[in-house]
Amino acid sequence: MKIKPSYKNCQMKKLIISALFLLTLNLYPSLLGLTSVCAQKLTVESKFDTNTLYPPSSIVIPDHNDWTKGHYKDRIAEFKANPLEFGDVVFIGNSITEQGGDWAKRFDNAKVKNRGIAGDVTAGVIARLKEIYYYKPEKVFLKIGVNDLFHSDLKPEYVANNIKLIVAMIHQESPKTKIYVQTILPSRDNNPSKERIAATNAILKSMTSTDFLQVIDLHSAFTDQNDLMISEYTHDGLHLNEAGYEVWQNFIKEFVNEGKTTSYVKKVIDATLKPSVVFTSAMPVSTSIGTVLKVNYRYTANKETNIYCGISLLNDWTWVSFVGGEGKKLPAGTDVEGSFDITIPKGTKPSADLKDKLNYKINIEMKSLPDYTWLAGDYPATPLNLELPSK
Repeated sequence: MKIKPSYKNCQMKKLIISALFLLTLNLYPSLLGLTSVCAQKLTVESKFDTNTLYPPSSIVIPDHNDWTKGHYKDRIAEFKANPLEFGDVVFIGNSITEQGGDWAKRFDNAKVKNRGIAGDVTAGVIARLKEIYYYKPEKVFLKIGVNDLFHSDLKPEYVANNIKLIVAMIHQESPKTKIYVQTILPSRDNNPSKERIAATNAILKSMTSTDFLQVIDLHSAFTDQNDLMISEYTHDGLHLNEAGYEVWQNFIKEFVNEGKTTSYVKKVIDATLKPSVVFTSAMPVSTSIGTVLKVNYRYTANKETNIYCGISLLNDWTWVSFVGGEGKKLPAGTDVEGSFDITIPKGTKPSADLKDKLNYKINIEMKSLPDYTWLAGDYPATPLNLELPSK
């Protein structure tokens, strides 16, 4: 006896067949020579136009001079043709950065990329940040602001606030990027004035270090006793020569290749016509009043000179103790190794620019006699957690 299917059963079968057909279209569109809605969506989303990461050719930055307006666009075109890669180490800046050339070669690190534009100002950097944070760099080294300071109407506060904005924009879009803000270098002819540079740098150095931000006082490695650019480091009073680039390179190489320095081994400051010195002692992270520190050093005289070693616990760069002496005159090329002890003295005051447990800085320098001309030293000064005796 045949049982006639009910109307409801027929409708249910039709619904099941239709559902299976639609599922097949989406999961296996190629079987029917069709493209599903899902496949279309994935195709569209995969075609991101990276050209949108760069400023348009019509852009005009008000504080650019006529030459920079053209050069800015040329450099942006170069960046488009040679985009960053995810996880790069990016140097952002003006002509001093651009003229450093192949920074990857300088640090023997293929990830290091040059994003300097001659003549650029802080507003110009802000306008081109999309490329930077889109590629989520591992580290960014920012040195910008001197061209702003050539404009008398742009105050140090404006320059420093724009640099803070750059940091905030990068961190907002790429929170895992470590950002190193480098202070503005001095000029040899006091233009921009050392007062305007110092005022800007003071604001930058007051920025609180975090897990994503560190300020590097690059300015201190390039100044003479008059707070002007050391003449041996520049070819025109503002831009660096190769000796200057070597100082910069040595000053930050630990941060570029290894991240934040965790050891306190002293850095080498080396330059043409100047002696080099390396302090080989590891300084403690924590110490206390009365602690005796032994400082070992290795020194090569690049010219005939007397050595004078000095060490200080810093409070606004005031020397509190000296060691060393006139010694004997050394011929050029002489290698000297030695050591001295220094006791951390009572009555010292905390360094105002350090935060949290890092409350004091210790600095070591070499000078020549009889005029105490600065030769080489430990910059930036090593921060310490100085434990004061309980009252």
